Amino acid sequence: MDRQHHETKMKCYELIAQSAAHRSGLPVATPGSLDAMLQILVANPHLLAEDADIRTYRTFVETNGHCFADPIYHDKPKCSIRAAEIRRAGNQLYTRKLFEAALMKYNESICASPNESQDLAFGYANRSAVYYEQGFYDVALVNIALAKKHNYPEALMPKLLTREANCRSMQKDIRFPLVEVSLETNPKIPFLAKGIQGRQHPSQGPIMVAKRDFKAGDVILREKPMIACVSWENVFTRCNYCISTNLSHLIPCPNCATAMFCDEECMRKAQNVHRFECGVCAETSKMNDFWLGPKLFFHGLALFNDDITKMMKFCKRARGSDSFYNLDYSKYNPLDEFKTFLTAKSRRPGRPLYDNIIQFNAAIFYEIYMKVPLVRTIMASEEQKDFMQQCFVDYQIQKRNLTFRQDSNGHLYPIASCFGHSCDPNTVLLNELGNELKMIVLRPIRRGEQIHFSYGPSYDQGPEEHEFHLHSLGFDCLCDVCDPNKCYEWLTRVTQPSSIDAGHLAVVRKVVNDEELSYADKLNALQQFIQRYGFSHPQEDYAGVVLVYRGALTEVHTAQMNNAMRRKICG
Repeated sequence: MDRQHHETKMKCYELIAQSAAHRSGLPVATPGSLDAMLQILVANPHLLAEDADIRTYRTFVETNGHCFADPIYHDKPKCSIRAAEIRRAGNQLYTRKLFEAALMKYNESICASPNESQDLAFGYANRSAVYYEQGFYDVALVNIALAKKHNYPEALMPKLLTREANCRSMQKDIRFPLVEVSLETNPKIPFLAKGIQGRQHPSQGPIMVAKRDFKAGDVILREKPMIACVSWENVFTRCNYCISTNLSHLIPCPNCATAMFCDEECMRKAQNVHRFECGVCAETSKMNDFWLGPKLFFHGLALFNDDITKMMKFCKRARGSDSFYNLDYSKYNPLDEFKTFLTAKSRRPGRPLYDNIIQFNAAIFYEIYMKVPLVRTIMASEEQKDFMQQCFVDYQIQKRNLTFRQDSNGHLYPIASCFGHSCDPNTVLLNELGNELKMIVLRPIRRGEQIHFSYGPSYDQGPEEHEFHLHSLGFDCLCDVCDPNKCYEWLTRVTQPSSIDAGHLAVVRKVVNDEELSYADKLNALQQFIQRYGFSHPQEDYAGVVLVYRGALTEVHTAQMNNAMRRKICG
């Protein structure tokens, strides 16, 4: 390890740990939190030694489990008594009209309910009441049907039937305009628009460049994740497989009390990986997106047909493409995609400053997964156990180097990861509720220009917020806003006199603020304006309209996602 890197890391760890320990007005870091891990690392210098390896961390975790154990994150068996207690907590939230929180509790109670028990019927009936209050009458009807299917008691049936009748009388066909503009797709990457080429930039890593002009509103990417994981706070509101919220309409894993899925299809697809974590999901989900490293390992193991020896042999001589954009997704081969994950180049340096935290987490994950009988059976030798733990480390680092945003829910979108960052992006990414990521052009993109989106930092943020997000990137931003050689020219263009027709600008503002007009009319007016005056960017009047357009796209996309999920739920 580079000595300067090590010394810098040590100073950072000490400062953060001291800050966490003495933060005014806040309690000492809770077990298992990053603050707690930093304090443990600093208090145990041998873990930060340059020669510390996976065995060092494993030994420490085995002998000091109390340092990070938290009984809250413990997988409990299904139990009618516990299901009823959780359901009562949901009822209290429902009475206070805290419907989203009530839904989460009802889902937790459904997970805790023994298979084929009447507790499942109560949970689904309670859920139907929430959907009724939210105006999702079609989804409420599906949950009423589920309650009946699971033997909802006859004595309570009249109330349920009344709700069913009310739902049928209130149903409406709600539509929102499509934001998509149909484009010809890339023959090898069917979910990417034709006319976009990937290449390696000497200082920026993988980038995507336009080989043709694109207009505001063009949807140039619709991608689903290669792998995803759900954090603890979302285990009862997102699908364990695809991380979609599915309006919190989820079904429970029959074998554990933590994982939930959109439907039987998601549950079936999840089994390649979930069978390795079933029964320990509560413990793994508390680790937030650090869980993605182990998820990627077991995803890979499943692709090698659970043959750990074969996987080890491949990894010793791993060869693959240097980027996902070289793959032929028209003939999708998940094993080729996984191999590319192992060898893909990124825009971030090899090892992050917090690699010791990743090592620490990997050792904790090792202890958790070794509780699972299937994992113990496959990882029979010490060499295989070491390999698994080392992969937890390596895959988390590679995931960190490839992904564009770090959040509590981990995910890897291979093609999206090839697009570069800019604090003044020409596209926007939308995927807050579902699992499909959608990239939409914000302003005109000319042939030869790089296509980029924001990894977090954006020029419209305040100085402190922008600086905070820049530090989270893991690489130096060289966009027009941040590059010392370009920023003065960019700022000059921002403040230049407007060349936009004042009358046209006034009309657009009036259209946007007119509550009687449809979303389709508003989007159309914004797109025409943005396309016509694209030469003005980033002049502040023009940029202001682009920001309004971004907000409108987000609002319409959210409505579309809700409707798409309703159609999926209701068949």
